[in-house]
Amino acid sequence: MIETDDYVSMMMNGTAWYNRPGPWPVMKLELNPRPQISGKIHSRGGLYAYPQHRKRGLAYAATRLMRSISLMDNIAWTVSQTSRAGVSKNLPIDVFGYTYCELAFTNARIPFAGKPVDVYFVTVSGAEMAAQLSGDIDWLRMRCNQDLSNIAAAWRGAQRHDQAVEPTRLTTVA
Repeated sequence: MIETDDYVSMMMNGTAWYNRPGPWPVMKLELNPRPQISGKIHSRGGLYAYPQHRKRGLAYAATRLMRSISLMDNIAWTVSQTSRAGVSKNLPIDVFGYTYCELAFTNARIPFAGKPVDVYFVTVSGAEMAAQLSGDIDWLRMRCNQDLSNIAAAWRGAQRHDQAVEPTRLTTVA
C-alpha cells in the first residue's frame, strides 16, 4: 500500500516502482486530463497464469479476493499498469474490473520490461470496487446451489450467465 497525494507523479519519476526516482528523466505523461489519484492506494503486482491454467476464472477470482482484502484497509484506489497486448484483449476492463484504462507513457522504461514499452494506466476506485463486489455477492447468492465449475465459466465471461448456470450436479450425502 502507498499513501500519497499524487500517485501519477510517482509513476512519472519512477518512485511508484523504486524507493527513489529512477536514473532516467521524468517520463512524459500522455494522460490528458491527468487523473487525480491520491489517498491510500493499492498498487497491485501483475498476475501471470500459465497457459494451461487460463480460462478457469482464476484472474477474476484472485482479483476479487485481493480487492476484498484491500477494502478492509479503506483503500481509496487500486492502480496498475498493463501492456498494449492486455488492452487489445480488453483484459483490464472485462477480467480485472478496472474502470479506467488509458495510455500513460510511450517508450517508458519500467522495471518489468527489458526495453522501452507503451504503458497503459488502469484504476478502479474503492467505491467502484465495493459496488462490483456487492454485485458479485448478489450474483453468487442467487446461484448458491449451482455447480461451482459452471459459476467459474460464467465469471470468466465465456458464456452468458443464463447459459453457464444449470441445475446442480452436486449431491447431498446423508
